[in-house]
Amino acid sequence: MVIAISNKQRMSYALLAVTLGANFHYHSAQFLPGVWLSAYYQLTRNPEQYGVNYMVNLVIMRHGEAEPMSAQDSQRQLTARGQHDVNQMALWLQQHYAAFDWVWASPYLRTRQTAELMLAKQAPFSQLEIVPELVPDGDASLFKSYFDARISDKPDARVLLVSHMPLVSFLVEAFTLPGQAPVFNTAQLACIDYRPTQGGRLLERLSPQELALLSF
Repeated sequence: MVIAISNKQRMSYALLAVTLGANFHYHSAQFLPGVWLSAYYQLTRNPEQYGVNYMVNLVIMRHGEAEPMSAQDSQRQLTARGQHDVNQMALWLQQHYAAFDWVWASPYLRTRQTAELMLAKQAPFSQLEIVPELVPDGDASLFKSYFDARISDKPDARVLLVSHMPLVSFLVEAFTLPGQAPVFNTAQLACIDYRPTQGGRLLERLSPQELALLSF
């Protein structure tokens, strides 16, 4: 007898198996969140191993920590901590996913600085573009239409978007499912499998704080 198992069930079983196989002290509860995160990232980085055929080809990122609010919001720069966090996320993205064709950023200074740091860890063919539609009050639905038109000639393109709250939350919703609009910490990533004709699926999210926990 053959039993059909859905991708969702496969992912659940695989996550449980990886977690049970993790090496941790069960009486040290403070390590448990890191174990679950490690299991989840292992699963999403190697989906074919578990019968899940997803590919991250779109990453949405909020800029790193910036200077306090000022009259010239668009000219706020990254803080030293913001630069450090972005560099850590750039290294993680380089280590876990294939290079991106484009890094698109809003024209604001903090997003351009973030995008440049991310680009430094990408391949020589990766290109940085400034996209005015990625400003904080941008329209996620209109941007999605722009995105689909831009990649129509290159459907396999991999794109990293660097923008702001609240737009990054609305972009996740626009590219995945209604009602799925997560709040982003600074320098946080949302990794998506997106296909214009089929929609998208949010595969994982990672913030600098979670990355530090995984590295503990």
